[in-house]
Amino acid sequence: IVNLQSYPLKSLSNHLSKILSIKSILAIKLKISGGANGIILLGKERVYDWDNSEEQLLKSLSESVAIAISQVHLQQQARTQARYQKVIEEISLAIRQNTDIDRLLELALTKTAEALQVDRGSILMLKYKQPHLNDRKLIEKATAQISCYWSKTPNLEASNCLQRKSVADRKYFFEVSESALTQAAWQKAP
Repeated sequence: IVNLQSYPLKSLSNHLSKILSIKSILAIKLKISGGANGIILLGKERVYDWDNSEEQLLKSLSESVAIAISQVHLQQQARTQARYQKVIEEISLAIRQNTDIDRLLELALTKTAEALQVDRGSILMLKYKQPHLNDRKLIEKATAQISCYWSKTPNLEASNCLQRKSVADRKYFFEVSESALTQAAWQKAP
């Protein structure tokens, strides 16, 4: 618990006082999951000397707030895990039903992108002369072909998987070495 009027960093106290239009601040860090990742600030419009009972009240309140935030975080994780599990089940069902490869790629990309709540997704097929999958530098010499594309907001060219013929006709090929985004994705992939 910090009474910012007696805190060594007067500039922080002055800055908060100006922003919040208050003269006295009592603050405590929220410790959630072992780390300090939040703060509760109490303020008064006049100069005030916070007493020990107020500091203890703030301390007990902070523990309750930290528990509540942890509970919300766990609920969000459970919802996310359920969303991911549903995607796995849908794709597994499509595989069991012998769905053709283009439909399977479209379904996998669409459902994965929606589960991860991203705006766009692509499936790239890489072509390279001498495969050395363990050497991440050699992959930069590969040619990438966009075989499937998904967008949250449909556009003229790519609302579904691109047909292989149309991909070749429209030249949806590029050198991986020319795409910093693709290189970064490859380097960070598990």
